[in-house]
Amino acid sequence: MAYIKERNGKFTATIRVDGKRIAKTFDTHLAATLWSEAATTPVPTHQIPDILQHKASFEEVLLRYLSEVTPTHKGWQHEAQMIKQLIRDVGWVRRPFGALSLDEVRRWRDNRLLSVTPGTVARHLDIVKSACKHAEMEWDWVTQVEMLKRIKIDRPKQAEKVRRISPDNIERLLWSADQANVNWLRPVIEFALLTAMRRSEITALRWEYIDFDKKLLLVADTKNGIDRTLPLYEAVENLLQSLPRTGERVFNISNNSLTKGWQRCVKRASVSGVRFHDLRHEAVSRLFDRGLTPIEVAKISGHRTLSMLMRYSHADSDTIIAKLKGVQ
Repeated sequence: MAYIKERNGKFTATIRVDGKRIAKTFDTHLAATLWSEAATTPVPTHQIPDILQHKASFEEVLLRYLSEVTPTHKGWQHEAQMIKQLIRDVGWVRRPFGALSLDEVRRWRDNRLLSVTPGTVARHLDIVKSACKHAEMEWDWVTQVEMLKRIKIDRPKQAEKVRRISPDNIERLLWSADQANVNWLRPVIEFALLTAMRRSEITALRWEYIDFDKKLLLVADTKNGIDRTLPLYEAVENLLQSLPRTGERVFNISNNSLTKGWQRCVKRASVSGVRFHDLRHEAVSRLFDRGLTPIEVAKISGHRTLSMLMRYSHADSDTIIAKLKGVQ
């Protein structure tokens, strides 16, 4: 039978194995309990999992994940920012596993939902769960990920159609971009509307990926990991040719710089609720407006499934009837 004693914030577990007294000290009561249970099973003493003492809290899991795993991900800067925010602002992340209750996490969820969207809360929980799953699979750590799986978040049903940016708002945004202290913001907005490229794809675009002779533009290091080639039609080519070549990248800016510049642009234009990613949505919708087929649009946008693209199709009944005239 195990005996666990707390002293100076540490937990010492004492057991007897083969008549011998064995004691180990841990950071949490849970870790001490898990070690005690493992040690009293018929397993040789030298195989007792010392690693259990390292699972003090979600914070400890997140810190190692931030150091070793996050830098290998695409868009790692955003993930790193989320993890740092969790560690800094969320109390239950820092609480020892043995002292953490499910109700505390639920209260945090409910309070957060008063000020942010369900998607934001879900993304924060997802990053903690991902870190825990990695810790259990790759580091043989024991975490409380099962607790987080019991936290439910009701997300509103996604609208079937993508909200368009009105021509008036586009003009306001372009005017606002002209007022910026940087000369790259308006070209970036226009380029996004012409190519449907993602923010990270735009900031990573290099001059060597562009073949003006063959009229092709390579989009490499994409979100889904599959490179694609865009046709370099006249409007895109003219915009690119107008840009100064000051380095290896077409737009010599970081994702963070573009995000901050866009936020200031939206505020200055008094256009609320428009994200930079909405430029991609608008660009894809415009491709459909021009009569391109879903397969042709997918070749440009990089969407991998037809169901994702159908949100952008705005064909009305009159258009369909006009196309079916004369069909027997």
